Amino acid sequence: MGSIKPLPDAVRSTVRSATILFDLTRVVEELIFNSLDAAATKVSVFLSVGSSYVKVVDDGSGISRDGLVLLGERYVTSKLNHLSDLDAAGSSFGFRGEALASISDVALVEIVTKAYGRPNGYRKVIKGSKCLYLGIDDDRKDTGTTVVVRDLFCNQPVRKKQMQSSPKKVLQSVKKCVFRIALVHPMVYFNLIDIERS
Repeated sequence: MGSIKPLPDAVRSTVRSATILFDLTRVVEELIFNSLDAAATKVSVFLSVGSSYVKVVDDGSGISRDGLVLLGERYVTSKLNHLSDLDAAGSSFGFRGEALASISDVALVEIVTKAYGRPNGYRKVIKGSKCLYLGIDDDRKDTGTTVVVRDLFCNQPVRKKQMQSSPKKVLQSVKKCVFRIALVHPMVYFNLIDIERS
């Protein structure tokens, strides 16, 4: 995975498209795709539908401090730099730089990461594409990234109520999503834990 940087204006106007996150399953899917793009070989998903909480932990390449500074802003990605890269877009799952920014529009997002070969881990907290905290965090000892999403759909009460009114159905949808991704990536270990039942 390349370094995280803003998309050039010419590319931005061509690929402009917001990522619409209409349910918990889509949030989990986007976070797993980021893990796979970081070459993770192990992805663990922890969720609590009732608490509107998701945590995705991976052993991917991690994110440098410079990349973390930009992470969560609109049109910031490590997957596309030039329009010609669109032809190779199949080599990654996303390229518009919208997923984390879109998630932070509807939740509080915390990222704890340690990049390969770096002595320190870092932590960033974002909401509404705005950084609330960025600093060294040595809770993460191994290379990889943990993304925690809290209070999902906090500013969309109808969507949140709908999600919480049928937790079994939502959990089943997330399970199907993780299973579908796991089938296509047999070399990656996936784990899904419903923390309300464990």
